[in-house]
Amino acid sequence: MRPEPLPVGELLESARHRFIDRAAERGRAIRVEAPADLVVLADELRVRQALANLVDNAIRHGGGDIDLRARAARDGVEIDVSDHGAGFGADLAARAFERFTRASESRSGEGAGLGLAIVQAIAIGHGGSATILEGADGTTVRLVLPAGPPDEPEAPDPAASGAAASAPSQAPLI
Repeated sequence: MRPEPLPVGELLESARHRFIDRAAERGRAIRVEAPADLVVLADELRVRQALANLVDNAIRHGGGDIDLRARAARDGVEIDVSDHGAGFGADLAARAFERFTRASESRSGEGAGLGLAIVQAIAIGHGGSATILEGADGTTVRLVLPAGPPDEPEAPDPAASGAAASAPSQAPLI
């Protein structure tokens, strides 16, 4: 993995953009809520893969609108993917992150049952975690990833503002 500072809001907006048409075809919306300065230290490709797996699962197996939320937490950054469907159920939730686990073994063409196992492997590979939180209003899969340095605007380039032109020349002495 190649961890780098990544703005979480941009990652969530990218996931939203990737799946917005599929969600709309089912009459569902995808909403994003994340502080503008929230940053994770993570491998961009892997985090995008984890988010894609979670949003895809929420579209295929969940119900209602999908919420992508992020917030700073004591142990890093929490990224939640939530929907308002029926949930996993106690039996499935207990083994959902195991490889080849599917909601119904009788389903065909519904995936290999690797999506959540991959999500968990990505989270653990970053020193984080993946958990399922079920409530009366739906289901949330939470990723916890390490926080990155604050997203700070770049310092202005003095050359771009003409400040360099007013500085004395440092011509080499012969």
